[in-house]
Amino acid sequence: MDARTYPAKATPKSLRTRARILDAAMRLFAEIGYHAATNAVIAEASNLTRGAMLYHFATREELVTAAIQHIELARARLFEEAAQASAGHGHGDASGEAIDAYWALLHEQPFVAFAELEAAARTDPTPSVPTSSSNAAACGSTSTPIRPSSTAASRRRTSHGTQPYRRSSQR
Repeated sequence: MDARTYPAKATPKSLRTRARILDAAMRLFAEIGYHAATNAVIAEASNLTRGAMLYHFATREELVTAAIQHIELARARLFEEAAQASAGHGHGDASGEAIDAYWALLHEQPFVAFAELEAAARTDPTPSVPTSSSNAAACGSTSTPIRPSSTAASRRRTSHGTQPYRRSSQR
């Protein structure tokens, strides 16, 4: 019997537990990093047993996928709050205020956790970090996973692959 056979119920208690797990995952990704924040560490930080954790997230991939969505929602809320706060000001340098607001957001836990997941996604196949819809809208792009191509990843893993970033000392 696994979590896929009997998925977590959508009861209020189950939803609160799931939110507690995802909050802990976001906090730990930001504080100690993606690789150090193992499922066991996240379960302990959530005050859950291994079995309770497995009830909600049977695999690391399931947890990371849910955590990414949770982090994206938290980032979107912070973007909205910042936009509403700056809309009321209407005086001063708008671009300067926007830069200051964004700089402050980059230091918030959801943004730090997202940056950690982006960095981990370069080399680990588990986190598929989407570009946030709010970030994508600001940049004019669509929501796509941030992953190295399989060709680029294989070049990094093999010693005989080409090294496109290495400069030749001779010209």
